[in-house]
Amino acid sequence: MSDLVTLSSVPNAKAPLTRIVMKLASRCNLNCSYCYVYNKGDSSWRVRPPIMPADVVSQSVLRIREHCESYKLKEIRISFHGGEPCLFGVVNFERLLVDLRDSLAGISTPRFYLQTNGVLIDDEWCRVLRMHEVAVGVSLDGPPEIHDKFRITKKNKGSYSHVVKSVERLVLAGVRTELLCVMQLGADGGEIQRHMSKLGVSAVTYLLPDFTHDTIEPIRAVFGGSPVAKFVIGVFQEWLTQGWDQMKVGDLWNIIRILNGAPSKLETYGTSPPLYIFVETDGSIEGLDCLRVCADSFAATGLNVFQNDLQSISQLAAPQFQAIFERPSLAQGCQGCSERMTCAGGYLPHRYSSSNGFDNPSVWCEDIKLIFSYIRRELGIHEGLSV
Repeated sequence: MSDLVTLSSVPNAKAPLTRIVMKLASRCNLNCSYCYVYNKGDSSWRVRPPIMPADVVSQSVLRIREHCESYKLKEIRISFHGGEPCLFGVVNFERLLVDLRDSLAGISTPRFYLQTNGVLIDDEWCRVLRMHEVAVGVSLDGPPEIHDKFRITKKNKGSYSHVVKSVERLVLAGVRTELLCVMQLGADGGEIQRHMSKLGVSAVTYLLPDFTHDTIEPIRAVFGGSPVAKFVIGVFQEWLTQGWDQMKVGDLWNIIRILNGAPSKLETYGTSPPLYIFVETDGSIEGLDCLRVCADSFAATGLNVFQNDLQSISQLAAPQFQAIFERPSLAQGCQGCSERMTCAGGYLPHRYSSSNGFDNPSVWCEDIKLIFSYIRRELGIHEGLSV
C-alpha cells in the first residue's frame, strides 16, 4: 500500500467532506459471519485500542470543528460506528455529543447518527438518543431463523430477541429508528420485507453482500447467477403490495430516484460520491470502510487526526481515496452498458480484483441490470430519463 498513499502535488480542489464517521469501538460483542471488519481477512482492528481514548476523541472533535470552519459548512453529519459503538458507554457517548455541540456552536449544525447491532440498547441509551436527536440504524437481517444464522454472539447464540427488544424500546421512546439488513442470498426477500414492516420502524435499507472478483465464485456456485436480483425483486413486490408510502425502503427509493434522472443518495449505485471518511479508535483517518474486503489494511492512508486535517485524504492519489470525492472512472467493460449512468459501474469494493484493481464491473453487475430493468417495467420509467 505504501506506493498508493503518496501525496499528490496537485492543490486540494475537492468538494469538502460532508460526513465524518467516528469509530468509537474497534471491537464488537457479536461475531457476524459476513462482517467485513472481522471476518473478511482484514486484521488492522487487532492493533487498535478497543475503545476510542479520550485524547483521540478530543482531537477528533477539534478536527471536525476546523473542517467546518475551513469550508464554512452550515451542517455536518456525524455518524458513530464500530465494531459496536455502544461499547463506548452511554455516559461517554452523551459527553461526546455535548462536546461536539459546544465545539460547533455558531459554526455548524451537527446531525447525529448511530449505527448499532442493538444488543446493548437500554432505557438510558434511549433517553440519551432521544434527548440529543440521534437517528439510529439497527442491524437486523430478518426473522429469527434467518437473523440468528449469521448475527451471533461470541458464544454462538442468536441475537434476534435482544435486537427486537431494543427496536421496540427505541420506537417507544420516540427515537428515529431505521433498520439495515444485509441481503441474505437464497432467502425470500418478500418474506423478510413482510417481517420488517411489522416492527414499527419508518424505514429499512437492504445492503448488497460484500464480495470481490477474487471471492465471488464460491457464492455463485451455491446461489447461481442472480441471487441478489431474486432477493430485491421479492422485496420490491412485497413493498408495492404493502403500499410503498407505509415504509421507506432506502435502497429501492434510491434506485427509483436514479432511474428517474435524480442524483443518487447512496454510493452503492449512481454517480454521486460519498464525501465521508472514517476516524478509527487510534485516530487514523481512513477511506471507505468496506474496502477491507479487498485486502488487509486496504483502507489505510497513513493519515491521523494528530498530524493531519480531515480533508487531507483528498490529496491521496490512489483511486480508492479519490473515489470519496468523485465517482471512479467506468471499467472498460462498462463503457457501452446502458446502465453506465445509473449503476455507474457499481460499488467500488465490488469492482475489485487483485489482477485488474477496480477495472471490472461490479460482481453484482447482472443482478443490478435485472433489478433496474424490472423496476423500470413495473413503474413505467423510460430508460432515457437516466442522467
